[in-house]
Amino acid sequence: MSFAFSNGPRAPARAAADWLGEDQAFARLHHDAQRLSAIHAALSRATGGLDIRPVRLDEGTLCVTVTGPAMAARLRQVEPSTVSALRQDGWAVAKLRIRARPAAQPPAPPPTPRQPIPPAVRQALATLAERVSDAQLQAGLRALVHCAEPTPRKEKA
Repeated sequence: MSFAFSNGPRAPARAAADWLGEDQAFARLHHDAQRLSAIHAALSRATGGLDIRPVRLDEGTLCVTVTGPAMAARLRQVEPSTVSALRQDGWAVAKLRIRARPAAQPPAPPPTPRQPIPPAVRQALATLAERVSDAQLQAGLRALVHCAEPTPRKEKA
């Protein structure tokens, strides 16, 4: 497969913001992102750098997320002064809506490898399977013995 490239004149490079600004939805998204970034900076100044993330400013209510319930309680205590500081910075904020972000879950530990059943135990299970009169239990014991048999290793050629 071959690709043909044009050796003609290239269009001048444009900033992504200019390109996205041509689409109304992207232009609004860019505007909202810039506004939230500015609100984030104002929040950081007003709260002394607490980890608070603005989500949305809608009709005077600033929705924010914080790292946990303790931080949410702390922010609720200083909400009046925070709102006042935001208003002094020119933001039309009347109240905060505070939500705690769920804590990041640590990755699950890897599964522990199953230990092989020792040969003596396999033999005892096989003997028990021969002596049991219940057909379902006998079939289950035989299946366990069969599954517990070591798999032969393939030799490398």
